[in-house]
Amino acid sequence: MCAEEAVASLLQLEETFSASLARIDVTVLKPLLQAEPNDQKGKENFKLFLLLNDRFQALWNLTEENYRILKQKRGDSERSCIQDIYIIWKGDQFLSIHIQYFVTFANYVVVQGFEHATKSKSEAWKQHRTVLKQFLTDFTPETSVALALYTVLHKPLREHIQQYLLLLIKLKETLKEGPEKDVVTSVIQEYAKLQSFISQVLDEACLTKALWKSLGCKFTDMLCVPERRLLEDSKDLPISTGTNRSDRILLFDDVLVLIQGNSFQSFDLKLVWVDENCGEKLDPELHGLRITTPEETFLLSTKDLQIKAVWQWKLNQAVRQALNGKRDFPLWGRTGEGSEPPPCRFFSYVFRLEGRFRSAAYEGEWRWGKPHGKFGICLVPRQAEDRYDCYKCHWYEGKMRGYGICEYGNDIVYKGYFKDNVRQGFGILENFSAEHPFRYTGQWKNNKKNGYGVWEDKDRGERYIGMWLDDQRHGQGIVVTQSGVCYQRTFHADKMVGSGILLLEDDSVYEGNFTEDLTFVGKVRTSLIPTWIHLLQFL
Repeated sequence: MCAEEAVASLLQLEETFSASLARIDVTVLKPLLQAEPNDQKGKENFKLFLLLNDRFQALWNLTEENYRILKQKRGDSERSCIQDIYIIWKGDQFLSIHIQYFVTFANYVVVQGFEHATKSKSEAWKQHRTVLKQFLTDFTPETSVALALYTVLHKPLREHIQQYLLLLIKLKETLKEGPEKDVVTSVIQEYAKLQSFISQVLDEACLTKALWKSLGCKFTDMLCVPERRLLEDSKDLPISTGTNRSDRILLFDDVLVLIQGNSFQSFDLKLVWVDENCGEKLDPELHGLRITTPEETFLLSTKDLQIKAVWQWKLNQAVRQALNGKRDFPLWGRTGEGSEPPPCRFFSYVFRLEGRFRSAAYEGEWRWGKPHGKFGICLVPRQAEDRYDCYKCHWYEGKMRGYGICEYGNDIVYKGYFKDNVRQGFGILENFSAEHPFRYTGQWKNNKKNGYGVWEDKDRGERYIGMWLDDQRHGQGIVVTQSGVCYQRTFHADKMVGSGILLLEDDSVYEGNFTEDLTFVGKVRTSLIPTWIHLLQFL
């Protein structure tokens, strides 16, 4: 087949295919578009069908455009060349539009769209059922209308892609070795991949639809998402949690689901870690996988080592694909084959179990189910308040470690260092509320002021500069009052002990014992201002 013969054959193919699409549009799509349902589920499916119709129209428009271009070129030139075959030179566009159509078609299959559509009670649909049956000449009276619709809306398109392939293969056989033959060979491979892709997405869609039909409405209503696909089922590949916490384990392309009785747990695959080296003691006859999530860790176990290997492989590949936001093609193909998902990930999560972080939202880096890395942000709701504590910190194995900024819901802010979730090292704690503003700058240990630090009581206008122990003034310190009076004292458990040095506003200096209200007790020695220089060592 020479290029001219290929163009002539392609022109005929496109003309026939366009006529077939026109018939499908009139006989199938338009009646369904007029049969808009009244129930909520039906309305959701109808929106998806509208998108499917848009994809169909785009494919039809591309076919007609290709037909017009081919016809025009044959009219303008006596001879045709490979450059006139647009399924080669515009192959990416043809592939993209077909992929978009079949992805949407598969989504519609998953939600049992054709079954719901054929139950429509609209007059428009009733009037077209007879015409539809005449159009579907390949089906027996026993064939359901839903199955007929499913077949009509995908079979002609798949057959047309096969005709593309046969035409290109014949063309390749007539070409001499060179760039043109290389291009045609490459395009043939892409259309062959498209065929495999379509088979894959339709098989997944039918498998997932069968699952939703087998489960109760409760699970289907909560778990069924058009884009979600079933990858593995413990009923088909036996594995259990080993703790009787689940009757069934379902692996989807985005979540891992454990079903027990009438309830289920769902785990986002982006935050699932799989480890075959469990460490836990198992029955000698069992082979286990440890599944780690932000709040739970559990085991999957099976007596068959090969089944364990398959689950581990599929889990890791599903996690990696979820993180990449892109499925491998083919399903278990070469892309990333054998590679494990990264242990460190960046993701958002809302804690749901009881505890300190219940309903807290964390965004940042994770490692093996724990916040870990630079500046993850965690919002923790305060009890009985419509406010949050905001932690912007470095994290290590689920705990704050290193520098962080914490904005508490009570208008207090801490900027400093943490270790294992507590303030440790240098930090600044400040209260911005009008009720009792203060600021502490200094050292911390186990969430308490320890070591050297400066306390500023902004409400009283007083400042303490000195040593601390367990949140109390303890050791040598200097107090500066709002009136400008300064004194040096030794403190023990927040109380003054022993004698001290007092500097009054008139620059007179007193040494001796005095109370917190600056009343002198016993003998007091006065001295000149140079004595006060010693106090500057503390400032």
